[in-house]
Amino acid sequence: MLDLQSSFDRGSQPLLCAQDFPIPPADINGSDPALIDLTPSSVERRFTSMTTSLLTYQAMLCQRKLIESTSIAVSSNQDQSTWWEKQTRILQAFEQYVANISIVCGGGTTTVLSLQSFTMAIGNESMLSMRLLLYRPLQKLPARLRPPQSNFDILQVAVGLLENASFKARPEFVRWSWYSWVKWYALAIVLAELCRATQPWQGAALQAWSTAVSSYDKYAQLVADTEKGLLWQPIARLMEKARKIWTSQTHVILSNDQVAPMHEQFQCTHLDVGSGPKTSVTQVPFTSDSFDEMEWMQWDAFVDDIMVPNVLDEASYWIKNTDASMVP
Repeated sequence: MLDLQSSFDRGSQPLLCAQDFPIPPADINGSDPALIDLTPSSVERRFTSMTTSLLTYQAMLCQRKLIESTSIAVSSNQDQSTWWEKQTRILQAFEQYVANISIVCGGGTTTVLSLQSFTMAIGNESMLSMRLLLYRPLQKLPARLRPPQSNFDILQVAVGLLENASFKARPEFVRWSWYSWVKWYALAIVLAELCRATQPWQGAALQAWSTAVSSYDKYAQLVADTEKGLLWQPIARLMEKARKIWTSQTHVILSNDQVAPMHEQFQCTHLDVGSGPKTSVTQVPFTSDSFDEMEWMQWDAFVDDIMVPNVLDEASYWIKNTDASMVP
C-alpha cells in the first residue's frame, strides 16, 4: 500500500506490480483463530475480521492492474478497443468482488454492524475512485487511447468523493478514522473539469466549485509534501486557473432569469453506502465539449505538470529543500 500510494502521489509507476501478489492475505477470523480459510471464495460466504483488509487488498490490486494495463497500451501501440476492453474487465472483476462483500456485510439491512457498514462504504468509495482512474488516468494518454464516450459523470463523481471524504469521522467509524488519505486526485479532476467549461458555471459546476474551495483549503494543510511540494504546486496552479474563471463570473443566471447570491446556489452531494452518488436537488446539466482533444487539454497539462521532468530536476528540488546540516 505504501508503494502504491507513494508512487501515485509522485506521478510515477509503482515498484511492485500486480503479479508480485500471487497469494491474498489469509481469511482468519480474529475472534476464532482456529477458523482459517485460505480459499479466495471464502469472502462470499461470511464476514470475518479480515474482510475489510481483504477488500483493501483487492482494491490495491485493481489499481495496479489499471495502471499497468495503460502503461502497456501506451508503450506497445495497442489499439483503443483492446486496451479499453481490458480496463473494463479489470474494473468489473473488482465491482463483482465488492458486490459479494455487500452480501456478506448484510446488503444494507438495519442489522449491519459498524465494521460491516464501514467496509461497505470503503468498497463503494473504492469503486468510484477506480472508475475515475479509468476515465482520468494519472498517465498521459496518446490521442488513440482516449476512453470512449460515456454517460459517466466525471465531475459529479469526483465532487461526491470529496464531499464524502469525512464519512470516517462519523461516531460509529471514529475508531478507523486513521485509515484515510488526502483525496487530491479527486480535487484535481474537479478543478480540471471546471477549467475546461465552455459555458458560464451553473448548477453542478457551482456546486463543484464550492466543494473544491473547501477541499483545497483543508488539503493544503494535510498534503504530505507541504504546500510548496512537487505534488501540491500543480494542484495550486489548477486552482489558480479555476479561480480566475470564478472571478469573471460573480453571479449566475438561474433558469428563471433571476440573479441570486452565490451562497444560495451551493448544494451538497453525498454518496450513499452501497450506491452511486445521489443528490436531493435537480442538477442543471454541466455542458462540455465532446470527447476530443479540448476535453483532455487541462488534464494532460496537469499530468505533465505533476510528472518530474527528469532526475536532475527532482534532485535539485530535494537539495534546495533539505537542511544542509542533515546531509552526511
